[in-house]
Amino acid sequence: MFADNASQPNIMNRTQDIFLRWRQAMDDMSNFQNWLAAQDDPTLEAMGFTAQDVTFLRSAYADGMAARAIIYNGLPPAGYPQPTGAHDYLVNIKQVIGPI
Repeated sequence: MFADNASQPNIMNRTQDIFLRWRQAMDDMSNFQNWLAAQDDPTLEAMGFTAQDVTFLRSAYADGMAARAIIYNGLPPAGYPQPTGAHDYLVNIKQVIGPI
């Protein structure tokens, strides 16, 4: 990963970069899901998706958003299996990149 330049500053810079890109990917997913939710199935099918493609696409984003909810809220949304309690999955990441 770092070859010969492993040092505390390099490791922290790389760590911050990874988690900042990860946070951006979660936000991008949320923004795209908002767009997708505003599209009806016939519109997506007119773009070339099959009905099954649309179902898989919507389900994939639902699962992605559930994972995002777990990460940001400590619990999945209603309709998904619920753990016994919430957990702050970002507690340590916030120490590296600041508030989310």
